[in-house]
Amino acid sequence: MSMELPIAPALPANPGELRRAVTQIVDLSHLGHQTLGDPELRRIVLRLFLDEAPGYARDIAAAKEAKSWRMAVHTIKGVALNIGAFRLAQLCKEHEGPTFGADGTAISEASGALAAMIETTAHTIRELLSQG
Repeated sequence: MSMELPIAPALPANPGELRRAVTQIVDLSHLGHQTLGDPELRRIVLRLFLDEAPGYARDIAAAKEAKSWRMAVHTIKGVALNIGAFRLAQLCKEHEGPTFGADGTAISEASGALAAMIETTAHTIRELLSQG
């Protein structure tokens, strides 16, 4: 099953507004600490997230039982915490152990919410990288 990520809303073009919007998605101070203040290492880490983001969404969509769901969400949460994507990490924490209903509703809603936040985070990172 292929899962397409939703399109995230556009970020502001004004550099000051863009920085504020970005910091709501990725804590740049935390990321700077994690990458030892090295701008090239920061770019590498952010590009790695972008490369892996579609796989994270696929893993969530493919989870058919609690164990694979928890593993996928826990992995995303760890990555998010490492790069300072605290909103994504919090959403993962909230959905780390959803109940699988007979109709799959809980997992479907959680999967959609996580996929949207993964794409919002990826979109923000793409914008950040394009700004230098």
